[in-house]
Amino acid sequence: MATTSNRKLSVTVFISIVSISAATIFSYKYFKTKEELITVTQQYHELIQLNASKEKQIETNDFSKQYDSEIETVKRNLNSNLRVVTDGFDVKPLGGIYNAYIKVINNTDYQMESIEMRVSYLNDKGAEVDYLTGPYFKIPPNSTKRIKIRDSKRGTQLKTAITKVYCSALGLN
Repeated sequence: MATTSNRKLSVTVFISIVSISAATIFSYKYFKTKEELITVTQQYHELIQLNASKEKQIETNDFSKQYDSEIETVKRNLNSNLRVVTDGFDVKPLGGIYNAYIKVINNTDYQMESIEMRVSYLNDKGAEVDYLTGPYFKIPPNSTKRIKIRDSKRGTQLKTAITKVYCSALGLN
């Protein structure tokens, strides 16, 4: 037994075949020569291909808009998803930091080509007494890297900051 959807499909196919046959008969009567019919048929097929490529372009544009929207969201949230934090250090009794580490944390789905960062060595009152700047290269997506930084004869605290981000996928150059 044929189901309702199979019947509908059969009727649709039958109607399509009848329509094509009628169009072909009409075409032969309408056009004076076979060459005219062939030319019009080729133009018809070109229009169908053009329409298909336009539909594909619309789908591509929709994907592009979605991708651009995702990138804008990542850029807006970059401060919370890309960070440099202290990861332990020792302080000498009269001041001075040694055995210090920082972590570079990239919680995005994009590799950062490089970041520029600043590490400030602060005294007890929070005033900067020394600093370290520099780049860190190739931060993989969704990763954490621990980096040893140089010792300082001064300071009792560390403060970290990212000053510049380079990521071609996000358009940050």
